[in-house]
Amino acid sequence: MNNPISIADAKAWTKKWQDDNPNHAKAFSISIDDLLACISQLGLTITKNANGIYESDDANAKIRAYMGIDVNNLSEGFGEKLVYVATVLDNGSYKDVVEDGSYPASGIRRNGSGAFDFTNPCPNYCDKNSSLYH
Repeated sequence: MNNPISIADAKAWTKKWQDDNPNHAKAFSISIDDLLACISQLGLTITKNANGIYESDDANAKIRAYMGIDVNNLSEGFGEKLVYVATVLDNGSYKDVVEDGSYPASGIRRNGSGAFDFTNPCPNYCDKNSSLYH
């Protein structure tokens, strides 16, 4: 699934967030390699279609991002974090693939936490010349 939005919507949404939340992160940079590591937990096959768009072999696969604050790292931005987890459709609802457990409908067995923090918040990691930086 490919869900691009217009740059006008992107500007309006980011301006609204940044105006309403001046003491929170404006954005997060996310390592592609780490994001792919999270995706790989699902055992997906990723291919490039004829239009050059990358797709997985499971249209139901998703990643969920939880908001968090690392109180030991408040000097970097506001300490805000995105905690990523892979999810699977299991018996009609999306389940986080975290901690030890089985997800029978998907065939996935998880050992360990399954939670990832691989973001850098803005501030301090910002593109101040971006049209989305307000």
